[in-house]
Amino acid sequence: MNLERYVLIKKGILMKKQSMILAGLLVVASGLQGATVPEIQTFITKWDGNGVFDAIAFSKGTSTSPLDTWNLGFVQAKTFVIDNSKNLVGMKDSDLTNAIAGVEKGNMDLINTIKVIRAVSNPNDLQKQSNTLQTIKNNINNAIIKLNKATMTLENKKNAKTVVLALAAFLEKTINRINGKVLEKMRTSAPTDLPPVYPGK
Repeated sequence: MNLERYVLIKKGILMKKQSMILAGLLVVASGLQGATVPEIQTFITKWDGNGVFDAIAFSKGTSTSPLDTWNLGFVQAKTFVIDNSKNLVGMKDSDLTNAIAGVEKGNMDLINTIKVIRAVSNPNDLQKQSNTLQTIKNNINNAIIKLNKATMTLENKKNAKTVVLALAAFLEKTINRINGKVLEKMRTSAPTDLPPVYPGK
C-alpha cells in the first residue's frame, strides 16, 4: 500500500468517526426538550472531551456544523433554566436568569472565536485570540459569581442552578483546552530565523 492511499484511508476512517459522533450528539441534543437534569448533564458530558470543538478550531477541513448541534442542546438547556427559575408566585429568580444570560453570551463568543482561530496562523493574531478566550472565561466566571453564592430552597431552582453551573464549567474547561492549543500553535508558528541578539548591542 503506497503512502497516498494509506493517508486517504486514514482520513476516511477519521471522517466516518467524526460523522458518527456528530450523529449521536445530534440525537441527544434534539431529545433535550423537556429533559431532566441528569439528561442535560449527560448531554454536556458527551461533548466534554470528544475533541469536536478542538477539531473545528484547528482543522479547516472539519465542518462547523457540530457547533449548530451544540447550540441546539444549549438552547434547550437554557429553556430548562428559565422554566425552572420561578418561585411559588411565578416570579423569575434574577440570579438564575442573569447567570444563564451571561453564560449564553460566553457560549456565543466562544463559538465565534473558534471560527476565527480556524483562519489565523500569525502569532500576533493567535495572541489576540488567546486574549479573547481569557476574556470570555473571565466574563463567564463573573456571570456566575452571584449565583454561586445564592442559596436555593425550591427544588426547581436548585435544578436550574445545577444546569447553569454545569454549562459554565464545560465552557471554562473547553476554553482552557483550546487556549492551551492556541499558545502551543503560537510557539510552533514563531519565526526561528531571527538574527542572534548579543548582550549590550
